[in-house]
Amino acid sequence: MKRFLCVGLVFFLLAGVLCGCNSKDTDENKSGTSFDLTAPEKADIDWYDFPAYEKRGLIKDIKKLSEFSKNCEVYEFTYPSDKYMVKGFIAIPAKCVEEETPFGCVVYNRGGNSNMGFLTGEEMAAMCVASNRVVIGSQYRGADGSEGKDEFGGADLKDVTALIDLCEKEFRFVNIENLCMVGISRGGMMSYLAARDDKRVKGIVAISAVTDLAASYNEREDMRDIMHDCIGGSPEELPEEYAKRSAVNFAKELDVPVFIIHSKDDELVSYSQAKTMNELLKETKHGCTMTTHLDNVHGLHPEDAVSIVQWLDQTLSANPVQN
Repeated sequence: MKRFLCVGLVFFLLAGVLCGCNSKDTDENKSGTSFDLTAPEKADIDWYDFPAYEKRGLIKDIKKLSEFSKNCEVYEFTYPSDKYMVKGFIAIPAKCVEEETPFGCVVYNRGGNSNMGFLTGEEMAAMCVASNRVVIGSQYRGADGSEGKDEFGGADLKDVTALIDLCEKEFRFVNIENLCMVGISRGGMMSYLAARDDKRVKGIVAISAVTDLAASYNEREDMRDIMHDCIGGSPEELPEEYAKRSAVNFAKELDVPVFIIHSKDDELVSYSQAKTMNELLKETKHGCTMTTHLDNVHGLHPEDAVSIVQWLDQTLSANPVQN
C-alpha cells in the first residue's frame, strides 16, 4: 500500500518528542472587527503582541488556536493579497515573545489545492518548535474561506509574497534576513516560483516538489480536471502557463541554496522531476543538497525533519536552534 506522510505530521511527532505537547483547548472567538486596508501609523503597542496587529488594520479575524505546545503560540488570521482576503497561519516561538527578540522565519508552502491539503495549527506549531523559528503560511486564495480562485502557481503566488511583506514591514518580531521556504509537493513549486521572483527568499527546502508541471499533468490523470480548472487548460492548450510554473525551466536563474527530498518510487510526483532539478542546480553558484529515499512516500520521513533543521542552521544561520 502506498504510504503518504504529511510534512506537518512528521514535524509534529518530532516536536512532541522534543518539547512535549498538550491538547488544552484555548480557542478564542473571531474578533469580527472591520478591516481597513489603509493602516494607521504604527501604534504604541508591544511589538510581540500579535493580536495588536488587527487593531492597526493590517490583518483581521485573528483566532488563537489550541495550545499545541507550551513552546509556541499559533494564530489563524486573514490578510490582504491583491484584492482578496486570504487565510493564513503563524506560529511564534515562546522565546521570541519572552525575550522580545526578532526570530528568523520559515514560510511554509502547503501542498494540495483549493480542495485538499489545508494547513493546520498542529503542523505550524510542530515546525515552529522543531526549527525554533517563526513559521508562517498561506491557505492560498480560493481555499478554506479565502476569497479568489486558486491558480496553482499563477496570481496566487502573491498570497505567499504578501506574507513576506507583512513579516518585513509590519511584524516586528520577525527577522527575514535569512528567510527560508519549506514546500511540499505543489508547495515546492510555489517555493521555487517565489525564490525566482523575490530576492528576500534565501533558501528552499523542496519536499516531493513539482518542478515540471506538464509532466505532472501527463503522469496524473486524477489531477487533470483540477489543473484545467486552476490553470485554464492543458499543456497543449496553454504551454506558456505550464512552462512558467515549472522550475526546470528557470533552475539556473535561482540564486539560493536548495535542499531536495524525494522518494524514488513516489507515485504522485515522479522522482525524475527531482533528479532533473538536482542536476540543473548543481551548475548554479549554490549547488544543491539532495536526499533520496528508496520507497514511495510522498512527503517527509521522520529522519528528514532532523536533517532539515540541521540544514537550516548550517545554511541559514539567522537563529540556530537553542538547546
